[in-house]
Amino acid sequence: MPGVEFEQLYRAMQLADRVSVNLEGPTQERLCALAPKKDFMGELLKMLEWAETIRQENPYQKLARTVTQFVGGAVGDTDRELLSISNRLYRQMGLTRAYYSGFSPVEQTPFENLAPTDPLREHRLYQASFLLRDYGWYVYSSFLYRPISLRTKRTDASASATTATASTNSIFPSDRPFSRGVP
Repeated sequence: MPGVEFEQLYRAMQLADRVSVNLEGPTQERLCALAPKKDFMGELLKMLEWAETIRQENPYQKLARTVTQFVGGAVGDTDRELLSISNRLYRQMGLTRAYYSGFSPVEQTPFENLAPTDPLREHRLYQASFLLRDYGWYVYSSFLYRPISLRTKRTDASASATTATASTNSIFPSDRPFSRGVP
């Protein structure tokens, strides 16, 4: 959808059930490394903002949902970057779904010598994304947190036993995705 005008996007949303604006990377810097000709703010995020505006201005019309896709692991992106932008898009721009594709090198391309992304990372991104989108969890610093309504009372001993330090590349402890670091 990049490059379309507002009215064209509106018409596409009337005809389709889903409109995809593939961000590819979580920031302008990451996107430039993946696709130097794409403009993160002025082109891609603008399409998602327009889609949300169209939905708000036409609340009684059945309009297409918006989705996006990220390529994870090719250009040094972190789980926190990917999930933070996904969370923002879910909450502020009405995004229906974020898709995560683990990087896989292709011969005779600039990225052919890079290592592929571990499939477990892709799986954990989806798990975390579902918690953000469907259960109201949020990303804070280097951890995922449950919404206050889902928290339960714990003793000081059990609270200190669940404290963990996240690695710089992941919001998850290295062994189990949601067993630690969640208040």
